[in-house]
Amino acid sequence: MLVLAALRKFADKRRYQFEMPLAIAAVFTGNMLMLLVNVGELRADAPYALAAAALIGSGLASLELMLMTKATEISHDKGIHLTQAVSAAFFTGTIISVAIFLATGTLEIAFALSAASLLWIPYAKGVVPKGYASDLTFSRAGMRGFAKAILCIAALSFVFGVVSQVAAITGEDLVPIELQGVAGLGTASLLLFALGRKRSVPSMGAFYGMLFPIVAAALVLLPFITVPAANMAVTILVFIAYYMASLNVRIVICELAHQERASVKLHLGLALGITSFLILLGVAFGSSMLNDSNPALDLSAVSLVSLFILAMASFLLSRMDLQDEDRAAMSPSTTPATAKSASAVKNEEGTSRFNTPAATFARNQGLTTRETEVFVLLIHGRTREYIATELGISANTVKGHIRNVYQKCNVSSKQDLLDLYEIYLSKQTQQ
Repeated sequence: MLVLAALRKFADKRRYQFEMPLAIAAVFTGNMLMLLVNVGELRADAPYALAAAALIGSGLASLELMLMTKATEISHDKGIHLTQAVSAAFFTGTIISVAIFLATGTLEIAFALSAASLLWIPYAKGVVPKGYASDLTFSRAGMRGFAKAILCIAALSFVFGVVSQVAAITGEDLVPIELQGVAGLGTASLLLFALGRKRSVPSMGAFYGMLFPIVAAALVLLPFITVPAANMAVTILVFIAYYMASLNVRIVICELAHQERASVKLHLGLALGITSFLILLGVAFGSSMLNDSNPALDLSAVSLVSLFILAMASFLLSRMDLQDEDRAAMSPSTTPATAKSASAVKNEEGTSRFNTPAATFARNQGLTTRETEVFVLLIHGRTREYIATELGISANTVKGHIRNVYQKCNVSSKQDLLDLYEIYLSKQTQQ
């Protein structure tokens, strides 16, 4: 992923249109090599296995980055909620993965080849991302949002690697670890899809705060569980938490890159590369810590180290959230003392609506006239009650307008909305 992210920066734009067919061809070729080894046409030695794994892995990674870029474009062009689109796509992937895992030998590879062949359908229909932004410059708010996403998924990736290795070494093989992972991904996709139906997903810090006690409780219980079924249940619970965070990070980074007019593939590739590295680090740590001399003590040590990493990430995220709140409170543009009057807002939305940054931002987000009035008052520090009085509408109506503003701007809180508007203003200043 890190290599692919680097290539996104330096790749020739004229070759961009060939990227998807090359990725599909790599996946298909890798599976063909596996098929030839399976039927005895090629020797089952390391070079062929490494070549097949490299082709399939790089092809799938490149395809995911391209399709996530396209999904982001479609979500903004068609008004489709990105959370639901991504979770539905990954749930479909879990169904295909189950079919592949349940098959054996040549039939398994035949399923994989069929899935690779189906990838040509979106390419034939022209599903190729139209944007090729490669801007590495983030605004301060954008960089902080990216750092929060990385910090959240980094801690959970390490724990995911540790727990998966513990399950592989100490498990009773009631269910293969691969199927446990697929079950975790499928459940996480459904839960995130349900959250997406509310048209708002918690911010990165709030999302991590929701998952932290679940994963922490699982780690505390892990050394004391002796029943294999219970051990497997705890492992799957950690998998669900990791995959929910992983999918949410994909969504957050895609939205952030779109808002910053930066390359989705570059920044998402960087994030997923870091994630993969930390999973491998967690696997290596779990493998090195576990031995036959004192399994209970080893599990306790692994759980304590994992809990410490989770707690440190939670502490840092809380500090960053508090700093953001202090910055928003100290900003002159968000304090009631300098808030614009309703007449100024109406003038901003009326005679000069096409010239003011706030009105232009609102128009770009597809806000209605009333939603724009609410938005302008909101970003200048007005409360719901004040907005209701100034605009002559009920507090419940204001609440509905604010919910629509959040939905259309793909944010879940006032702080996220302020950060988004700050990013927009920073980009306008740089132009």
